[in-house]
Amino acid sequence: MKMESSACDIEPNRVAEAYRYHQPAFVPAQIEKRLDFIDINEDGLMLLGSSNLTGRIWNGSVWCFSHTELEPKTDNSLTGVLCDSGVCDGLFLPSKDKILIGKDSGVLQLLQLVEGSREWGGGGGNAGNANGSDRLVESMPWEQADQKHHFMTLASAGEHDAAVLCLAVLPSSGSNSAFKAVSGGADMCIKIWDVEALVSEHTYRPAHSHQVVKVSAAPKGSNSEGLFASCSLDGTALIWDPRQPRPAHLIFEAPGRCGAQALAWQPQSSAGVLAVGLGSGAVHLVDSRVGKKESTTTKLSVFQRSLHKLVFCPTRPQLLAACADDSVVKVIGLDGNCMNVEYTDDRHEDFVRGLCWEPKANSRLISCGWDHRIYAHVPPSSTLPSPPSSAPIDD
Repeated sequence: MKMESSACDIEPNRVAEAYRYHQPAFVPAQIEKRLDFIDINEDGLMLLGSSNLTGRIWNGSVWCFSHTELEPKTDNSLTGVLCDSGVCDGLFLPSKDKILIGKDSGVLQLLQLVEGSREWGGGGGNAGNANGSDRLVESMPWEQADQKHHFMTLASAGEHDAAVLCLAVLPSSGSNSAFKAVSGGADMCIKIWDVEALVSEHTYRPAHSHQVVKVSAAPKGSNSEGLFASCSLDGTALIWDPRQPRPAHLIFEAPGRCGAQALAWQPQSSAGVLAVGLGSGAVHLVDSRVGKKESTTTKLSVFQRSLHKLVFCPTRPQLLAACADDSVVKVIGLDGNCMNVEYTDDRHEDFVRGLCWEPKANSRLISCGWDHRIYAHVPPSSTLPSPPSSAPIDD
């Protein structure tokens, strides 16, 4: 009896460089309930990271939306990508279409948002033809036909021994592409990365005696350009200068055993002012130009629970947004060496995790949280304090 041979699909060569850097084209079926971070670039695109913290598999996903008015639903997104672990932090890079994310697995992943037909372009390596190009133009068999945008993985690196908890970009005074990234993790390690190749240039291990929870880069054009700050659950905040043989400089130490949970560098400030949030719910303003013993701080008790995130407004640097292990969003007004809570919103029903000021909107804050909600906040104009001077903080 003659038997007909059944046709079968032959999978491509997965060892080829094109497939090793290829990101599956399908968009995840859902956005996980707990939204962990949010970022907005100058074109108004919104980056959203979500994690599954209660299911059988603790995975996550990263999503891109055309603007901030959309609800966090898959139908409203431009595209999304599934991650094999939870995502702690992510941000747009200065090139606008490139994204860097940090995962719970200790991996950093560099993504590019691509519009139009899917292509893979080699970077001039061994794969490809004589001119160093190797393009995969044909659609993959599992690709969605109606997908107009997609994420393409450019590189990934797993050099942290535990979860990547925080990311920051170090701008360069040179070309737009010459910038570095800083990552901090639960392994007490800080790494400085060449973003284009995603290769670590400096590794500080241990950078702190406990988990590194936040890093913040000095604003571009300031006297401290090229430096960055870090804070840890060990209660200390450090200033780092990678050019020095001993790069770390202690600027703040929390009283008692209270951990430093949040950190932000004030933009447009030649005085080098940083805001440090503690596990007690208090916010301290610190002058980074002097050491810990000479430093004078201004303190304000903002929350009854541990701080989680602090973000200065880029257009009005006297406004500081804050969230904690709470469902409340607050905006603090800075006037000289005085701080006051100028705005409070309690619409969230679970912990607020992500905060970001819209670049094109004057003093408009966007928040996301574990209640799967995104809200916009506009502090009343009448309560906005006058811009601060560049003088140092004094008693």
